[in-house]
Amino acid sequence: MLRHLLKVACEEWSVVSTTPRIRLEREPQGRLRWLTEDEEHRLTEACRKSRNSELIGIVTVALETGLRQAAALVDVDRVDFSRNVIRLEVTKSGRRREVPMRQVVYEALSNLPGPREGRIWTGTNLRKSWTGRG
Repeated sequence: MLRHLLKVACEEWSVVSTTPRIRLEREPQGRLRWLTEDEEHRLTEACRKSRNSELIGIVTVALETGLRQAAALVDVDRVDFSRNVIRLEVTKSGRRREVPMRQVVYEALSNLPGPREGRIWTGTNLRKSWTGRG
């Protein structure tokens, strides 16, 4: 894209006399991996068997949205049920963004019991459950 703009600036707009040579650095390749159907099934079954009844909801939201653990543990006021999005104010990149909710996420969040304020999940042993120790 940048090279194209420089070429246009040189040849069509005559803003620069020659096209400068710019070496663009390559971005590191991140690891891209999705769970297989079997892995997802085994994970959700293990969550259902967990002593923590909230774990299946958290994992469902994480699986369906791609949210990291900390982002999946959002406050109720960050969930916009009318627009089907979860608003993230602080992300790893430092930018605000909205994550769309598929129907399964909407149902997992809207069917939770209790008051609609504060943290969505109220359990105190989430870290142990998340790491498989609880």
